[in-house]
Amino acid sequence: MKPRIPLAVLCLPLLLPAQVPPPRGVIVEQVDKGSEAESAGVMVGDLITGWSQGADAEEIESPFDWTDFEKERPPRGTVNLRIFSGSRERVWALRNGSTGIVVRPALRPELAAEWQRCRELEKTGKIPAAAEGWRHLLAQVDPAIRHG
Repeated sequence: MKPRIPLAVLCLPLLLPAQVPPPRGVIVEQVDKGSEAESAGVMVGDLITGWSQGADAEEIESPFDWTDFEKERPPRGTVNLRIFSGSRERVWALRNGSTGIVVRPALRPELAAEWQRCRELEKTGKIPAAAEGWRHLLAQVDPAIRHG
């Protein structure tokens, strides 16, 4: 008699959640009180995906892009930021040169939870535990990174 593979084993891949790639952009982690961003209704959890200024436009795919954007673009005048709040897309015209926003990478939900845990460990002064958490998180994002 030939060995049989149970139907449940064959269907298992259909039952497991698929690896969903993270959204492109950066997630708003903090909005400063009294900032132009707060006045414009930018909220923690919003996704920022790009900017335009005159004929120039670029995607924002990482906190590195965001840092470059903040240094280079607002001092040159009004910049339009493309923001998603849930499934609603909108454009915010940044006029005063300071965003008043802190961002984090856009991550899959399980990685975002680990990111938040590491940030909380840092804020409470548990630096060795935070460092270990960051190493663990990096290893999940890039398996070539080993715990040290």
